[in-house]
Amino acid sequence: MKFIRCWMLGWLLYSTVLVAQEKLSLEDCIAYGLTNHGSMTIAENNRLASEAAVNEVVAGYLPKVSVNGSIDDNIKVQEQVIPAGIFSDEDLRVAFTKQFNTTGSVQVDQVIYDQSLLIGIKAGKFNKAQATLTKQQQEEQLVYSISTYYYQSWVYQLQLKFLEQNKDSYQSQLEIAGLQFQKGTLSKVDYDRLQVNYNSILSNIRTASNNLYNSINKLKNAIGFPLDQELMLQEVSNVPEGALTNEDSWDTFKLQQRSDYLLDSLQTQLLELDFKRIRYSNLPRLSFYARYGTIGFGDNLSESFNTQQAFSAIGIKLSSTLFEGFGKKARAKQAELKYLNAQEQQRLNVNTYELEVENASHKLTTATTAINQELENVSLAESVFNGTNLQYQKGVASLKDWLDDQLAYKEAQRNYLQAVVDYYVATLELKKANGSLFTNYNTLKSN
Repeated sequence: MKFIRCWMLGWLLYSTVLVAQEKLSLEDCIAYGLTNHGSMTIAENNRLASEAAVNEVVAGYLPKVSVNGSIDDNIKVQEQVIPAGIFSDEDLRVAFTKQFNTTGSVQVDQVIYDQSLLIGIKAGKFNKAQATLTKQQQEEQLVYSISTYYYQSWVYQLQLKFLEQNKDSYQSQLEIAGLQFQKGTLSKVDYDRLQVNYNSILSNIRTASNNLYNSINKLKNAIGFPLDQELMLQEVSNVPEGALTNEDSWDTFKLQQRSDYLLDSLQTQLLELDFKRIRYSNLPRLSFYARYGTIGFGDNLSESFNTQQAFSAIGIKLSSTLFEGFGKKARAKQAELKYLNAQEQQRLNVNTYELEVENASHKLTTATTAINQELENVSLAESVFNGTNLQYQKGVASLKDWLDDQLAYKEAQRNYLQAVVDYYVATLELKKANGSLFTNYNTLKSN
């Protein structure tokens, strides 16, 4: 066993190092998180505990076998009085036992009918399904968190990519401007203006790098990855995957896909069963029993064992509570109202789900339009800046034109980054509202 534990620990460490060396995609991060994050262990343990609880309830309808045994030392044997006139003219004092008596018995009890127990068994199955759905809901929440931090890191990487391009542009321009300043063809104010913009880019790079570092650490925490190890993500492209997709290909709303709706349904059914359990609690409980044992008496302990006599019995027991001061009626009324409220709340929740889907769909439509427009605007601003940059090198355009077009290019990049953020937020919100977060992950995994 020690060898196996050491081997498993070694494999886990090797796998972690291997993951750290690879560039992970979103589906890689999700798969790692679903395997390694502690919340999944807790969810699985809760599911197993619910299965054990179901078995406990079912055990109520299985046979019960009990064994009993006793040894009594009647230090002062109790005597009974037989009144005078029956066997003699005076009262007779008779002991109907001896100083020692020993008994041993085995009894089997089997429930034949118990309505409360039957309802409990049915409720146990719902509880088991509820635990499974709760685990699924936690998986969906984990997928949502991992996706959020992954996309956040993706945006910061794209921002750094833009900033590095801008830095290179300013750096090249500063080298040219330095020569112009030395020759006296460029004023110190214009040179300082370029230097200020260049320094601002460096400051933005430091901020974006810090944001990326924090975001990746959040991603590590979300997937259960060691913070002291490097986590590398796949290279980003300028356009998010799926950002140009037509809305006809988006997931349609299916109520049965939402785990919270299914959990609401199960909770409503459990409240209905609780109401029925209380309502029918006065129904008779019928059970069968069979008993076999031995009993012995003696003036000393060994004699009580040597004189053992067998006895046995079978029977049927019927028990029921006929009246309990209207307590059952009050409890049943409370349970019924809770059940009716749960039904009404579920209808309200369905309206909320539909509203969430409608708003998320509209938000994603707007975001998709915006990301297309802003991407086109980035290309246009880049083209304008490249033209101005060429003209400036030829001496046709002024430094002010160069700075203005560079600023417009940076502004177009910022607008595009914000559109990317809005797109990712809207995408996740729509998938969450549709209940398709986990479905989409499985699609990614199969591809």
